[in-house]
Amino acid sequence: MKKFLVLILFILSNILMANSADEGIEAAKQKDYTKAAELFTKACNNDSSNGCSDLGFLYAKGEGIEQNFVKAAELYTKACNGGDMKGCYNLGILYERGQGTKQDFDKAVEFYTKACNDGIAFSCHNLGLLYTSGKGVNPDFMKASDFYTKACNGGDQEGCHNLKILYEQNLDKALELYTKDCNNGNPTGCYHLGVLYERGQGIKQDFVKAAEFYTKACNENDAFSCYNLGNIYANGQGVKQDYLIALELYTKACNGGDMSACSNIGVLYENGLGLTKNYEKAVDFYAKACSNGGSVGCYNLGFIYYRGSGVKQDTLKAFEFYTKACDTGHAIGCHNIGVFYENGLAIPQNYEKAVNPYLKACNKGYTEACNNLGVLYQKGLGVTQNYEKAIYFYTKSCNSKNTSSVGCKNLGLLMRKIKE
Repeated sequence: MKKFLVLILFILSNILMANSADEGIEAAKQKDYTKAAELFTKACNNDSSNGCSDLGFLYAKGEGIEQNFVKAAELYTKACNGGDMKGCYNLGILYERGQGTKQDFDKAVEFYTKACNDGIAFSCHNLGLLYTSGKGVNPDFMKASDFYTKACNGGDQEGCHNLKILYEQNLDKALELYTKDCNNGNPTGCYHLGVLYERGQGIKQDFVKAAEFYTKACNENDAFSCYNLGNIYANGQGVKQDYLIALELYTKACNGGDMSACSNIGVLYENGLGLTKNYEKAVDFYAKACSNGGSVGCYNLGFIYYRGSGVKQDTLKAFEFYTKACDTGHAIGCHNIGVFYENGLAIPQNYEKAVNPYLKACNKGYTEACNNLGVLYQKGLGVTQNYEKAIYFYTKSCNSKNTSSVGCKNLGLLMRKIKE
């Protein structure tokens, strides 16, 4: 599986020499890496952990500065010790690969774990990969599934995909181990059993059993189980629909650190489901989720500001929150950024900048983004005109499970045009 170094451009420094770090981030966004390196160096020299981390990224990539993994490792170490979790994550990658350091899987696990525990989903995913493959550690199905779960719940789609594969390839083993764990009082085992019954993965779908196992785990304060149980009550699956019980469960999950639950509380308040409609509280819960890495919270904030629902309409704020949503893996958030750039909403029109967010959304399965990419390639907007690529993206849109009729229509029209 692909592992990659991360420069999280949307995290801004708020400590000493924050201005230099912030200016470095802006320079990096403009691809002026030489200037970014100078500014990050200034910030790092004044003990900005974010500045050190971002400077380490430039050394690792060799952008704006000569590539030097030893220097990158030193900077990531300083950043990690200063509390910058993306520095810990990237340091874990260097130890796993033996770049700039002696290869050391124990160290890789140590730093991945530190970052994972602080909410860096990619780091949880990498731990899952190590425990799946037994690379440098003893293979451990339970640990792999736990880390993939954390990655998935943190917005990492590859984590969700790998968890599904793990279940499918080891179903009998999964049922045996999870049942044993659950019976021994481990809420994580009960949670996984709930997931299997809810999704009907390898066993008959049974929402009643799913609710039973989620309840058992939630009573032991497993936040993810409380969240999933809340969904079951909100949707009335296997139980009588009850938004108030859902709210109670979401609140417990939100207080336990599940940001998806915080977002869902916002949904209940925004739509007046089971309680009085309250946009102010909706915004508060969306903001809590967003500020703690919850992509859905960021997306919902963007949507509220775009529509002006209960707040003053502000398309620029909407763009900012959609950007945060995209950066944390939300496909529709990425698509909406593309729409903003393509149509010049709140920002200067820029077809070229629309391409990348559309591509991210398309690769995550959002068909409208694939169609929009097809349009750009057909018309040569922001890209070199290329009918072959246009056909590829229209086809991808049309063939998706969530079929886009527009993609199919555009594919047909372009094929007819080519034949004429």
